[in-house]
Amino acid sequence: MNTKTKSFIISFLWICLGTLMQISSYPDSNFLHFDYNSATFMFLYSITFPFNILVFVILFSEKLENIYWLIIILQTIKVFLYWRILYRFMTRKEKTKTKD
Repeated sequence: MNTKTKSFIISFLWICLGTLMQISSYPDSNFLHFDYNSATFMFLYSITFPFNILVFVILFSEKLENIYWLIIILQTIKVFLYWRILYRFMTRKEKTKTKD
């Protein structure tokens, strides 16, 4: 598997996990029976929260209609942004590894 594919899979899974954490923390949501009373929720939530502050703000504003479409658009942009950052990091790491 090449670096581009690895970096995309990692960024996609990371953003999906963060989205699941944010939607599950919403009081009215019990997404796939994974809610804020779950045993692993606080651990995963604290890890993914810094990357999902905008989703947190959107979910708890409660004034927007069609809020989930906005979250999907935002998270899609973030997947491609983090993919680009992670890809550049991984290629630089591989270049320095091959030089040694």
